[in-house]
Amino acid sequence: MGDDYDPLKGSKFNMAQLILFRIHNMETRAANFYREGDFRSWYFEWKNIKLQVIGKFSGTERKTLKKLERLIETQKKKSIRIRLIERYVIKMQDLLEEKEIGLISKGDDTVFA
Repeated sequence: MGDDYDPLKGSKFNMAQLILFRIHNMETRAANFYREGDFRSWYFEWKNIKLQVIGKFSGTERKTLKKLERLIETQKKKSIRIRLIERYVIKMQDLLEEKEIGLISKGDDTVFA
């Protein structure tokens, strides 16, 4: 920032906004993969979302997701694998909501100009 920077006229860039934008794009891609019936890409897009926010999850939550991943990746029957992926997506959605990832909190003081 230069010497002429006036905090009352400027705006703060919130890195979290960029992360949320990336997650939103990944969720959109995942939805498109699902519509197209590309279940492998759908699953891996959700795994990618997990890796973007893994720091917010507890050890137990991480283990639960890892267990589901192992079940998905070792299951030979496609119909069962798809049901397991659906469980994985539901668990991820629950965690994203529980951790308030993407939700505006009372402490959100980001300023947009």
